[in-house]
Amino acid sequence: MNAIEINSLTKSYRDFTLSGITMALPEGMIMGLVGENGAGKSTLMNILAGVYTRDSGKVEFEGKPLENTTVKLSESAGIAFVHQELNLFNDLKVFENIFLRKEILTKLGTLNQKAMIAKTRELFTSLGVDIDPTAMVSELETSKKQLLEIAKENLVSSSASSYSYIPSAYEGMCEVGCKITVRDIDYSLTRTTDEDTRQPFVY
Repeated sequence: MNAIEINSLTKSYRDFTLSGITMALPEGMIMGLVGENGAGKSTLMNILAGVYTRDSGKVEFEGKPLENTTVKLSESAGIAFVHQELNLFNDLKVFENIFLRKEILTKLGTLNQKAMIAKTRELFTSLGVDIDPTAMVSELETSKKQLLEIAKENLVSSSASSYSYIPSAYEGMCEVGCKITVRDIDYSLTRTTDEDTRQPFVY
């Protein structure tokens, strides 16, 4: 079964067109979407994540059509998207960033910091990430911050995760045991101008 199926997806801007995208992502597979800057990689991922709306075409997630998708609906369905730009609060601790808007409360309604720290440690252990949950985010180097972004999306189990270009974080994540599988994907990407037409590919 395919986790995601995209058929004839189109998104147009004034000088750019994402045209006729057709691809499938089987369950349990890691794929890399590759292309030059401005080729439309982030646009496609933002459509899947509900940040942008598509002009036409169909998208199915786990066999169910995705219609009028918003970020909240996308997350509820089980789609996680780690953006290229860091979305962390430097003046908060690591565990506080992990549980932002997902805080664990005590019976009295106060923050259960002990439980959140413990669950953050469990999460990092499962991902092979070496970060102190009680450290201030401002004290982390960039590669650690990027791993923290990825870990945030794995707090709530997701069926599909999309990682925008995060090169310095890849080495750390490969310690978890990444596997890349080559697939042939049928889709095209064109620009409305004649110059600099690009063809991203999946590996």
